[in-house]
Amino acid sequence: MSKIFIRNRSKKAKVDSNSGKVIDLPEAECVSDDLDHFEFIFNDFLMKGGHELILQASNKNKDKGKDEADFKIYWHETKKEVDGDLFYIGGHCRNLFTVDEVGWGASHSKMQECPDFEDSNTNEASIFCASLASELILTGKSKHPQPKLRDITDLPNDYLFVPLQTEGDYVLKQHSPISIMEFIRTVSEWAMARNQSLVFKHHPSGKFLLPDSMELVKNYVQKSKGLIREFDENVHTLLSRSKGTLLINSGVGFESLIHGIPVATFGDCDYKWATFQTNSENLDQAREYLYNYTQSEKESAWKFVHYYYTQHAYDFRTPHLEKSKLRLENYLNTFFNKKLVPLNNENLLVNG
Repeated sequence: MSKIFIRNRSKKAKVDSNSGKVIDLPEAECVSDDLDHFEFIFNDFLMKGGHELILQASNKNKDKGKDEADFKIYWHETKKEVDGDLFYIGGHCRNLFTVDEVGWGASHSKMQECPDFEDSNTNEASIFCASLASELILTGKSKHPQPKLRDITDLPNDYLFVPLQTEGDYVLKQHSPISIMEFIRTVSEWAMARNQSLVFKHHPSGKFLLPDSMELVKNYVQKSKGLIREFDENVHTLLSRSKGTLLINSGVGFESLIHGIPVATFGDCDYKWATFQTNSENLDQAREYLYNYTQSEKESAWKFVHYYYTQHAYDFRTPHLEKSKLRLENYLNTFFNKKLVPLNNENLLVNG
């Protein structure tokens, strides 16, 4: 039996206050949050394999028990920040997760070069994304809380959607050559020079974290005399009715691909292989790409999304849970076997 230190997000597991060791895990049906659900399955699998888990909540400063552990697993970290063995994260959409030995997002070891997704079946990928898009439009749910869906009658015609991130966003700090304020200035000045309509949406927590960027957008709304607008509406309504999405490296870009909306990215991200990679010097070319998005390019993006859901990440939505559990089990078995620590777990067992 090996000791595995896990610094996770969940606070639902019962942990001994002195040793930090897991006493008990919650029943799956009591787990309401999708990340808690994933962590339950992940930890339950390891415990049933005979491993001793030492859990540390991510909001704690001390990593109690880390030095005595044989393996270290971290949520929302990468090899660049901590000396860990595995890293996991909640993905661009709800109930979607990745696990890797190096990191997540643009740091994921399998996204350092373009993955082989073009051989995917076009019809299968198209149906998959159409179903997923319908689900998102029907529920209005995104990774972050959204306003309720409603009919918006005053959206401009032919606009580009510009969703903003927070300055504290990890992917912005680690994988972007441009700040939020620089980004707003760059795209706004370009839009006014080209008579291009933009619709900004602030990050759901932006009003608490980014008063400066909100004020800057307001200034451009006034300065542009209506060419540039801002809406605090559901993200799926705003992106699905746009001509394209222009952003740094937010997960909203991945959601745009699901809806069949073209994307131009300023920063590095794991879905960049299905976007136009832009900067302040080639925004005219980016607009050309967004406004002349071909059916072939759209289908290629859908193939990428399908690959991402079925081969790269783990889809924990109910209809896809069993297959994802099996893939996760195989991945962890391969990892621990490679490290010469076999898992004696015949089945990845979870209720619900």
